[in-house]
Amino acid sequence: ATDMEGAKKFANKVRERVESARFMYKEKRIELTVSVGIAQRSECTSLNATIVHADEQLYKAKKQGRNRIEPA
Repeated sequence: ATDMEGAKKFANKVRERVESARFMYKEKRIELTVSVGIAQRSECTSLNATIVHADEQLYKAKKQGRNRIEPA
């Protein structure tokens, strides 16, 4: 299992790699960003509740400007 700090570090590493990657389509660069919602299973009543909570955090990240990590 990964703790919250480890999850944030991993998600941020993925976010940074995607942001700096050069994705090309028809000779034009496509800029991509990643938003991530993180929830801890140990703080939720079920796996489904954990997924719902992580999804809520994802939408919070998108609403607050995208390209960010939003831990619960």
